[in-house]
Amino acid sequence: MTSQYAHTIEALSSNERLFTMPVDKIMADLGKHLAECLEVSRVNIWLFNDPENSIDCIGHYDARTGEFSKGDRLFMGNIPSYYKHLKSNKAIVIEDVETSPVTSEIRDGYCAEHGVTALLDVPIRMQGRLRGVLCYEHTQGPRKWKEGEIEFALSVNQVVSLALETVKRRSIQQELMEVLKEKELLMKEMHHRIKNNLSVLVSLLRMQGRDSENPEVQSILSECEGRIHSMARVHEQLYHSGNYIKVRLDEYLANLVNEFKDSIGRMGQHIEIKYELEPSSIETARAIDLGLILMEILNNAFKHAFRPGDTGNQILVTLESAGDELRLTIADNGVGFDPRSVSVKSLGISLIEDLSEQINARLEVQSQSSGTTHTLYI
Repeated sequence: MTSQYAHTIEALSSNERLFTMPVDKIMADLGKHLAECLEVSRVNIWLFNDPENSIDCIGHYDARTGEFSKGDRLFMGNIPSYYKHLKSNKAIVIEDVETSPVTSEIRDGYCAEHGVTALLDVPIRMQGRLRGVLCYEHTQGPRKWKEGEIEFALSVNQVVSLALETVKRRSIQQELMEVLKEKELLMKEMHHRIKNNLSVLVSLLRMQGRDSENPEVQSILSECEGRIHSMARVHEQLYHSGNYIKVRLDEYLANLVNEFKDSIGRMGQHIEIKYELEPSSIETARAIDLGLILMEILNNAFKHAFRPGDTGNQILVTLESAGDELRLTIADNGVGFDPRSVSVKSLGISLIEDLSEQINARLEVQSQSSGTTHTLYI
């Protein structure tokens, strides 16, 4: 390869614009330069469509007019012999299109139309797959291509293949980013609407509870309100976090505990509730179920663990790693109960057990006169 060719290859390889331009702009940047280097009249770049039943000219430079154009299309079914040679050779080197059997299918059509008399066509391969062809076309009679010219054309193709692959990868990345952005907006809007709908439902239950004079009905509606609110809370957290697959479990549980403390405080109840929560993340669906479990246990402790007039009432919520698991513990220092003495399970106890099973969490309950401890291994 001559020093001129080597210098051209080096210049192409270091041309950052070549690796950032749209595909159809690459030929506009390369065409004139390559035509001058190889002293040809025409330089074209063609890319296959998917499936490979046709090939489109995405860039054509004509040195005779100095014009750049694109848009021609050839169908592989009309040129099977040429296509076969393109797939099986590093380069198609034709000194005379009139006498070569390889060009018999394009001689009277394409070659005659554009005045092509000799050609040097180099397949473009990306990741081992034939993706196109870079064509150097001579229009001034037969031409014997030199080894240095063929070597130069092969080297140019390596640079062009890399540039096309880089541009395609960036295009795919850009499309993925746009799809992800659209999906993120849709997910954000979905969680926002779910949270709003659940909040409306909570408000309706609250209004219904105020209209009722039956304490039992008020209690049931209040419990339902708390359960729905715990579900709304996780959707609100997802809406603000931007992560719609997992949620920070420690932050979610802390919010629920704080809201529970506020609600019982407004009722004049004096229970000291503390939490020690290790930072951790968990899938959204499991977080919602854990939030419901926590609220049921807190409600049960509030209603049954402490006797009227007792002081020093405490509940401690902890979340910590335990090997490959997370351990969530809710412990109170109330009067305790004997689980075996509960003949009919309340809705709250049934929910705790069913939700624990649903998220494949192991539930352990220990209760004695000094208090009750619920432990979930997740």
